[in-house]
Amino acid sequence: MSRLFRPLKRLVASPQGPLLVTGLTALFGAKIYYDGVESQRRNNSLMHALRLHLRSQPAVAALVGDGVELDPGTRVEGTHNHIKGVADLRFAILAANGVRADVAYRGRRRGDEWYTDEFAVSRDATRLDLRDDAPSSSEPSADARRRRDLSPAAA
Repeated sequence: MSRLFRPLKRLVASPQGPLLVTGLTALFGAKIYYDGVESQRRNNSLMHALRLHLRSQPAVAALVGDGVELDPGTRVEGTHNHIKGVADLRFAILAANGVRADVAYRGRRRGDEWYTDEFAVSRDATRLDLRDDAPSSSEPSADARRRRDLSPAAA
């Protein structure tokens, strides 16, 4: 066993040894910190609510399939701050059938309620808007309504 550690002992005892140990310690610490941040992004009350909402939407099931979970091979990107009441998250979901889609969520909190500015699932060229106030195809968009309200004919 000591034969196995002789090269390691020589390396640590060399003039570059302390620098090597410091560098490896810093890399290990950064990895632990980054994984902790990722764990906090994946496992908080907002992400649990988003996952529940994604699983319960028939339109999401029609787009990607049943059994929607976070894609374990990707990270949750963006920011989420409960104290300031802002969230801007991007992550991938994976259905049980192996179909992958991207999710974008942007919202803000006022009091105890979260208000959604953007909540969409995208797969290939299809984008599904999941906001409760998202205009349907028969309703004019907010921009069209604003233009109509500001037009001289409306006055």
